[in-house]
Amino acid sequence: MVKQTTFIDTQDGLKGLVDLIARQETWMGDFKPLLYTDLEGKKLSRHGTISLMTVLVASGHGLMSPHVIDIHPLGSVAFSTTGQRGNSLKDILESPQIIKAFFDVRNDSDAFNAHYGVRLQGVRDI
Repeated sequence: MVKQTTFIDTQDGLKGLVDLIARQETWMGDFKPLLYTDLEGKKLSRHGTISLMTVLVASGHGLMSPHVIDIHPLGSVAFSTTGQRGNSLKDILESPQIIKAFFDVRNDSDAFNAHYGVRLQGVRDI
């Protein structure tokens, strides 16, 4: 069952998403990714911009929660805002224990690293 898409453009929205992800059980041996992620931007790479980040949280039992994060107005706050457990989106993206699926990760990874210092780990490239 797919829940309604949540549009995030505030720090409070980010905290809710980070907390949702942090509550999920995951480990490297799990073949099913917890997160399915894609970026959109102008000339997406180190030479372009990141505008939107789409995150589908696949928490299991057929439950999926889609989120669209508006990176443009949030900037680096999108990656540094922490939830109740002290995790940020940057921590999640850099965690090798949280499996993330990306759709052609090359430009996404380049843009993340160049613009926000995010070094992706635990990625499955689709």
